[in-house]
Amino acid sequence: MTRTGKIARLPLGIREELNRRLQDGKVGKGLVVWLNSLPQARAVLAKQFGGRPINKENLSGWRLGGYVDWERRERMNGLSRLATNVARKDERAKPVGDECRPSQIGPAAANQSQLKPN
Repeated sequence: MTRTGKIARLPLGIREELNRRLQDGKVGKGLVVWLNSLPQARAVLAKQFGGRPINKENLSGWRLGGYVDWERRERMNGLSRLATNVARKDERAKPVGDECRPSQIGPAAANQSQLKPN
């Protein structure tokens, strides 16, 4: 979903910093004051929103939309990094198929040939 509000139109670096601050538990007026103090934010607001500043409603909308999207992406990126690290560290991982010997998959499987059907 493409977001078009005041905060969504800010440069990526500012949005990322805002999201980190939200994640750290920062809230409300302090964030609004900080955003409106940034020269890059003021430039975007002047050009695209007639100079109207970011307000608490804008921040609330971002927290329920853009921030939630960002959190989801961060969580997925973290899971992806974790899976990559696990795969790199697991030197015991063997391909499945003809290359896999019974001794590599455990004693129960190795003894499967000794099992008789009921």
